Amino acid sequence: MLSDNINDLKNIEDKLDNYDIDSPREIIHKYINGKLLYEGDLSENRYSKGKLFNLITGELLYEGEFLDDEFQFMGKLYINGKLRYEGEFAEHLYDGKGKLYCIITGELLHDGNFVSGVIDNIDYSHDYTSMEYDDLIELKDLKEEIITDLLYTGLVNMYNNGKLYYKGSLVNGKFHGKGQLYKKYKVYNMVPYDTLIYEGEFVNDEKHGYGIEYNENNKEYADTILYEGRFVSNLYHGIGRLYDIDGYLLYEGEFENNEFNGWGKLYNNKKLYFEGEFKYDEICGKGRKYSSYKYSDDCITSIIYVGEFKGENLNGYYKEYTLVEYYDKKLNKTKILNYEGYFVNNLYHGHGKLYNDGVLLYEGEFYQDHPIGEEITNEQNNQDFEVSDSE
Repeated sequence: MLSDNINDLKNIEDKLDNYDIDSPREIIHKYINGKLLYEGDLSENRYSKGKLFNLITGELLYEGEFLDDEFQFMGKLYINGKLRYEGEFAEHLYDGKGKLYCIITGELLHDGNFVSGVIDNIDYSHDYTSMEYDDLIELKDLKEEIITDLLYTGLVNMYNNGKLYYKGSLVNGKFHGKGQLYKKYKVYNMVPYDTLIYEGEFVNDEKHGYGIEYNENNKEYADTILYEGRFVSNLYHGIGRLYDIDGYLLYEGEFENNEFNGWGKLYNNKKLYFEGEFKYDEICGKGRKYSSYKYSDDCITSIIYVGEFKGENLNGYYKEYTLVEYYDKKLNKTKILNYEGYFVNNLYHGHGKLYNDGVLLYEGEFYQDHPIGEEITNEQNNQDFEVSDSE
């Protein structure tokens, strides 16, 4: 029995002595829905050393070493079948010594150290993807394709299906800093052209800071400004201006989460309609409503209502003025009081005072725009009721 055990041990030792670690091993092929995903070695049912493929295009994405199904140690990363990076990886990221290539020309862009996917001690004054190289980087879906060039830092031109998508700054693979977003349209006898839909500041892939958004819903007016002002996490938030499809101003003032909120001015048919307080996109609070514009050779005349608003209709206590604004800016504009009192559904209704060129005509009750009492003609009430702009 003992001699049998000794012979077994010798057989095992002989096999180990004759084993070539570099000898060919069994290649494993892993498919998903009939498409090749991985080709190479498995260790405890995990990727060890092999190749990873794009399930959609079938192109090679990565070849090299893996650890716990992540790119680890030495490997090569490809984009659109072109070599993008070769060198050391750690947890899917460029990490250690490596080389970064232009995927269009194949030229070497950087040869050195990388840390967590970013060039170590990067020189921000150098454009690693300059127009000289026209380095066309196309972002992929990280979940579908495991990993691509998502952690690059520098200035780039990015394309989607061959169409310009983004031009500007990336930090760790995200839109960060100043940049421009584009969209492709086909107009004018089906001739395609790139249309700018946003330019401004980004933070972590979101519009954040000052920016200008262009109309993208109607291709005829794709070059007109839709919004200019402050953004927070892709939403209009802060001071800004909103325009209609023809490029005329609709609103200027404060926004919160894409809604009029705070103090602002609302325009209708290129004329000022309301200035004052807004809440959740609605007129709500103190303000002035403008109406009945009339134009003459030397001035513009309008009616304004001053008071507390809940919606566009007049319901409550207001003052109504006639405002005269002269084209000659050297002449002061004039406001003359017409009425002060209560309104219901835009009509004088309740107690109020009616004036004519600043002269008090009547004080008492009104019913649907009509006084229900005697007219006041006392000369002591004949006075000019011009008011300051502060009202």
